[in-house]
Amino acid sequence: MATDLRELTADIVIAHANMNELSSDDLLKELKAVYATLQGLEKGEIEISISHPKKRGTLRLSNPNLQRVTTSTSPDSANGPC
Repeated sequence: MATDLRELTADIVIAHANMNELSSDDLLKELKAVYATLQGLEKGEIEISISHPKKRGTLRLSNPNLQRVTTSTSPDSANGPC
């Protein structure tokens, strides 16, 4: 499984580095941090908490006849849109 963690780490860091300029030191830190996080998740030492994303702005509709539909990732989302 160690090879899988290395491959996942490389894929994650490559994706991040493609979108952000990183120095060689930052790249090394990123590799270590991502690998440690994946390793902790694999061993059950790290628990993922589900939180709702923060709103980043307002959606402006150019057509007043359109309606915005908001969905939720909460357990109550089975009851339909919020």
